[in-house]
Amino acid sequence: MHWLMKVMLFILSCTAIFSCETKETEKKAKEFDVTNAIDSLFNWSTKWKETNIPCSDELIFKIANHLDNVKAHLPGNNIDPNAIIFTSTEKTNLNEFIKSDRLKKCDKSKFNNYSVWLTNIGNKKILEFSLQPHPTEKWVFSIRKRNQE
Repeated sequence: MHWLMKVMLFILSCTAIFSCETKETEKKAKEFDVTNAIDSLFNWSTKWKETNIPCSDELIFKIANHLDNVKAHLPGNNIDPNAIIFTSTEKTNLNEFIKSDRLKKCDKSKFNNYSVWLTNIGNKKILEFSLQPHPTEKWVFSIRKRNQE
């Protein structure tokens, strides 16, 4: 009887420990705020230099991982090698980017299903955010530093 009590206590202790770890993992996952991460990405993109990506690869991939059915592509990708790209089969999956306060402050142009937001880097409108249909990726949201102007 004494051993049975010890075994039951051990099982209950293990259950409690594993359930705490699961709750902590869920809490960490919930702590990541996609809206703030996208705002950070947009703010960092205004510091885009010729030779470097404006933010860490980790942030770009974390954003994609926290959005439904969204893939991230770093500069040098096959879709648009000069841009940070997020792709999805559904346009609505990219809505978090469009809802950003940063884009509301940019000059927007819309052509059918193609939307472009331009903002300044060094007093030139050369930072472009765009949402467009794509023949193989379905929908693409891109952040690109333009060379003209």
